[in-house]
Amino acid sequence: MKKLYKHQGVYYVILKEVSQHMFNELNQVKEYRDLIGSNHVLKDRNKYLFCEIIEDAEVLEYVSEDNHDEEE
Repeated sequence: MKKLYKHQGVYYVILKEVSQHMFNELNQVKEYRDLIGSNHVLKDRNKYLFCEIIEDAEVLEYVSEDNHDEEE
């Protein structure tokens, strides 16, 4: 199951959590982010959270229950 994380009103899917001590430089964090396909990194206490931003949902089609019953 995927973990969700809310930070400053934005929701993220956590792809991976890695201890900060695993990286010597910030550049290594950026390279690892790109390697695993993450599009955002958050820092939480002593670990980095490699995440995907959850974009706002867009309603493509709305079907009310009244219309749905008529189609059946």
